[in-house]
Amino acid sequence: MRIDGWPWALVCAGLVAVSAPLSAADDAAAVAPPRLRLIVTTSMALPAAVRDAALREVQQIWHREGVAIALAGAGDAPAATAHMRVLIVSAAGASARPDPHQWPVAELLEDGHGQPMAIASMAAARRVVAAAGLADAPSALAHRQIGVVLGRAIAHEVGHHLLNTAGHARHGLMRARIDARDFADLRDGGFDLDDDAAQWARARLTRPSADVRRRARFVYRP
Repeated sequence: MRIDGWPWALVCAGLVAVSAPLSAADDAAAVAPPRLRLIVTTSMALPAAVRDAALREVQQIWHREGVAIALAGAGDAPAATAHMRVLIVSAAGASARPDPHQWPVAELLEDGHGQPMAIASMAAARRVVAAAGLADAPSALAHRQIGVVLGRAIAHEVGHHLLNTAGHARHGLMRARIDARDFADLRDGGFDLDDDAAQWARARLTRPSADVRRRARFVYRP
């Protein structure tokens, strides 16, 4: 996804038969949303406020789409549930920056075991916040803004993984272009999936496929 800095233009009654009462556990299992486990690591001393804001944003975005995001650290024991790795780095690597005008906020790759991994850049998130004219905010607010940007970028890559596509939508979470001020806006809204895409994403978790994952990026272009 490309992020355009400000003030650059935005590009972009029925009957239910019950044969026996359900236990509380059965009832909870019947309505529990599909779950994706994020295994989160960082390559630097990430401020706790930034990390918390980022991961909270990912969880809130996908909760609205009926997907539960469970968080885990790198040292946690492997789980049988579907999972995806997230690595937050200080800056994007040279291979992730094809030209000086393109700054990936996050991109979706595969780890050494062929599992999906989103790499998110702290430096690129700061650049988006600066382009939105918010660089001079107090430290606590700045950390939250940077975290929200990182969280939305990671949520976008989760979308690429669950939808199994590098394509983009015209609106919402999976759009290809967004204004920097919208990207860093702390208010909710504008980062959702349409009903069909949300249903597909949930189905991928309940019926995972072996399709090849496609490389995708979420980038800011000044």
